[in-house]
Amino acid sequence: MFQPGTLIDNRYRVERLLGRGGMSNIYVCQDTRLGGTQHAVKEMTARYSNPEEQAAALNHFHREANLLARLSHPSLPTVSDYFQFQGRYYLVMEYVKGEDLGRILSRVAGPLPERQVAEWGVEIATVLYYLHCQKPDAIIFRDVKPSNIMIDGAKVKLIDFGIARHFNPSKKGDTMRIGSPGYAPPEQYSGQTDPRSDIYALGVTLHQALTGRDPTQTQTPFQLPPVRSLNPQVSEEMAWIIGRATQMLPENRYQDMLEMKRDLKGVVDAHRGGTTVVHSPGPTPGASPGPQPAAGSAAPATTGPVASPGLPKLPPPNPTPAAGPPPTPTTPPQSGRPGWSCSRMVALLLILAGFGFGFRVLGTPENLARLRNLASLWPGTPP
Repeated sequence: MFQPGTLIDNRYRVERLLGRGGMSNIYVCQDTRLGGTQHAVKEMTARYSNPEEQAAALNHFHREANLLARLSHPSLPTVSDYFQFQGRYYLVMEYVKGEDLGRILSRVAGPLPERQVAEWGVEIATVLYYLHCQKPDAIIFRDVKPSNIMIDGAKVKLIDFGIARHFNPSKKGDTMRIGSPGYAPPEQYSGQTDPRSDIYALGVTLHQALTGRDPTQTQTPFQLPPVRSLNPQVSEEMAWIIGRATQMLPENRYQDMLEMKRDLKGVVDAHRGGTTVVHSPGPTPGASPGPQPAAGSAAPATTGPVASPGLPKLPPPNPTPAAGPPPTPTTPPQSGRPGWSCSRMVALLLILAGFGFGFRVLGTPENLARLRNLASLWPGTPP
C-alpha cells in the first residue's frame, strides 16, 4: 500500500487511500503533469497462487479498463489512463466526489425518504439502460449494490466495473459465477445473467434504501420481506415496483430497465406534483429479455391526488411447480432425514457449484448456511 506523497509512474502523486478491497486499492492522486488535477487511481492488488485464478483476475481488470474507456455517460466515471508500474496494473479514472450509498445507509442507520430514493433510482436505471443498449452486445453490470453507487447531491455515478460483462444471447454459459451475496439474483450463481439480473439487484438496493435492512443478513436467500412491512411510509406504488423487480424468476420481473425507469419516474412525479402513478404492464410469460429502445423516458401520468391506480397482481414470491399427480415413493427416506428428489438434489448441487467461485471472492462462510435453503425455493423442486 502506497503512503501519501508516493509518485506512481513518475506522474501520479498519492494524496490518500480512498478505498480498499479484496482485489484492488483506490487512491486519490494528483496528476503532476496536468496542474495537480485529482484522479482516482485503481491499483490491482490481487495475487493468487493458482495461475488460472490470477489470469482471471487480471482479465477482469483489463475488461473494466476497456469497457469504461469506450463508454460516455454522465453517470459513469471517465477513464484517462491505463498502465503497468512495478509489476502491477493501474487504472486512472475521474475522481468522483461524494459518498457511496452504502456509507450513507450506515450513517443514517434507517430508511431514507421515498422521494429521494426514487430520484436516485431513476438515475441508476437510466445509466443501466444505457449499458444494456450497447451494441453489438449489451453490457451487464452484475454488481449493483449500495457501495457501488456514488451520491453527490442530485448527481449519481455507478462505479466499479470489475465484474461487468458483455451479454451474448446465443451463449448461455459464458458467464463467470461471481457476484455479491444478497444482491445477485439466483441465476447469477449458475452463470446465467442478462439485463434482468441488474433489474433484480437494483430492486434489492432500493429495498435496502427504503427499509435500512441489509439483504445479506437473512437466513432465506432471495426472499425479501414486503417493503411496507418494514416501512409503512413507503407508497403502494413504490412497493409494487420493488416487488416486481425482485421476483425470483427473471420472466416475472421487468423485462427491460426502461420499464422500471418509467415506473420510478411516475413515483417521482407523484411526489413532485400530486400525480397518479400509472404502471407498466405486468410480466408476460415467455417475454424476451433485453432493452427495447423507445422514444421518451417519462412515465404516463394523469393529474390528481396521489392514489393507488389498481396495481397489477404480482406472481407469488416463491414459484411453485405445476400441479400434477403426487409422486409415488419407491424407497422410504432414512429415519430423521428429509426425502430428496433427483430434481431437488440437482438444483442444490448446481447452486452450490455455481456459488463456489463467488464464495471465495465475495462471500463469507455464513453464506453457505444460507444457501442450504435454496433447494426448497428453486422452481421445479418440491418443498
